[in-house]
Amino acid sequence: MVQENVLNQEENDRFEYHKNYADLHLLVEGHEYSSYGSRVKDEAVAFDEASDIGFVHCHEQYPLLLGYHNFAVFFPGEPHQPNGYAGMEDKVRKYLFKIFNRLVSWEEQAMAQKGSGLIKAAFDTDNFSHAFLVRKSWILSL
Repeated sequence: MVQENVLNQEENDRFEYHKNYADLHLLVEGHEYSSYGSRVKDEAVAFDEASDIGFVHCHEQYPLLLGYHNFAVFFPGEPHQPNGYAGMEDKVRKYLFKIFNRLVSWEEQAMAQKGSGLIKAAFDTDNFSHAFLVRKSWILSL
């Protein structure tokens, strides 16, 4: 889906997570911080099965600066906080791909559930083939 989002400029300590889908955020206009949360502290908002989203507080966060043609992937169970203001534009345009978890191996799901995550960095789409080779086939098949 294509999203045009106004970026959050206020402090926010809630991280979203999903059980059934991985999120792939690909920016096509603007810059944003998408933060990865680690070491879940507690639940902020109960998980909603119908919309596949819940919110948690985390002990640690790792901001990822995303810009034109960069992307980040957050696997099922990985807390993340998209749409953060990066000190540049007020809005971004991006593609959000929801990847059903049956396309993600059980090993990747187990690692995400443990909070270790597999991808905690943004990749440049022109240079991702080496770092992202294992998952390239199912991402490109969307």
